[in-house]
Amino acid sequence: MTKSKNENLSPGDKKAVPASKKMAPKQNSESGPVSEAKSPIGAAEENTTDDVSSRAQKKKNRQKTTAQASTKSATLATILALIALIVGIYSAVSIYQMPVDAMANTQLALETDMAELKSELQFFKDLLAVRDLEVKNAVDDLTKVQQVNTQALDKKLSQSLVDIRRTIGTSGQDWLLAEVEYLVRLGNQRVIMEADPQGAIALFEAADGIIRDAEGIIAFDLRQALANDIAVLNAVDTVDVEGVFVKLGALVPQIGELKQKSLQFKPAALATPLPADMDIVDATLFRFGQMFDRFFNLIDYRSGDEVIVPILPPEAEQYLRQNIVMKLQFAQLGMLKSNQQVFSQSLLESIQWIQRYFDPHDVRTKSVLASLASLQAVNVKQSLPDVTGSLSAVRQLLVKFHQQAARDDEGELKK
Repeated sequence: MTKSKNENLSPGDKKAVPASKKMAPKQNSESGPVSEAKSPIGAAEENTTDDVSSRAQKKKNRQKTTAQASTKSATLATILALIALIVGIYSAVSIYQMPVDAMANTQLALETDMAELKSELQFFKDLLAVRDLEVKNAVDDLTKVQQVNTQALDKKLSQSLVDIRRTIGTSGQDWLLAEVEYLVRLGNQRVIMEADPQGAIALFEAADGIIRDAEGIIAFDLRQALANDIAVLNAVDTVDVEGVFVKLGALVPQIGELKQKSLQFKPAALATPLPADMDIVDATLFRFGQMFDRFFNLIDYRSGDEVIVPILPPEAEQYLRQNIVMKLQFAQLGMLKSNQQVFSQSLLESIQWIQRYFDPHDVRTKSVLASLASLQAVNVKQSLPDVTGSLSAVRQLLVKFHQQAARDDEGELKK
């Protein structure tokens, strides 16, 4: 029984049989009857051998099934290739076996179609040429219309520019002349309204500089008029208006610091001291005489023509200081207006009030009175010349310039 099982094993399986199995027959032959009774170890080995054999058989069956499937796939692919080859051969044979008349008919049909296509192409070419001609004619007509409209628009624009120039004048020379006219007019106002010849000279010189540096402007008469006005203004004896104005303004805060005059009684001292060699009777009479003299000095006798200046109360003193300040401001206004009478009268009243109500021995009072006395000698009335010649000259130049511009515009319109 053991031998039959070993015969069914593969060579590899035979190698895997343990040595104990190989030795089993020998042991049986030697033992005799004892070998017929199988031991538990032998039974286990026999079961192991059967399991190995079954696994090998299953593996062999799987390999056989895989080989059969591969063979079927290859056979199917070969059949499909043969079918495709047969179809291709049949198509080729069918094409080569077409009749010659059919090919001639096909060629004739192709030539007919080609002729029709050429005819249609020529038709479209002719139609395109007609369209091109129409477009060209339309473009020419539109160009002519645009040229006419452009000429009309240019003419209208030129007329509008001429009208604008006539209305406001926009050329560079026109602006320069307008600036010169403005400066000359300001100079005349400085002379007439502010009596400021130095300011007028500066404005006239600025206007002359603009004309000198301008290109394309010939204004000899205007420059001559400006030079004459500058010369007569330089000959005027000028007054330092700003200097006098600030001096009067500097005296205003000092008025509030002036010390008011105060009335104080000081008894007269004894005329002579008591002699040393005088006896007691003479000394007594001398003392009585001095006593009566001092008593009578306490009484002030004045004539009726002398005016007594009372001491001002605080409110009246404040009003007095404000009146003096107002007089100084009147003096400033008279100086700006070149009014000598107002200027001198205001200073005189200020000096009189200070001398009457304030301490003449105070240092500040002396300083204020000295400053007012020096300002009294200033002559604010100036005889200023007539400088309207330059203003007339620049206005005449403006009129000529506008007339020339109008003539130029008319010439452009005629063109």
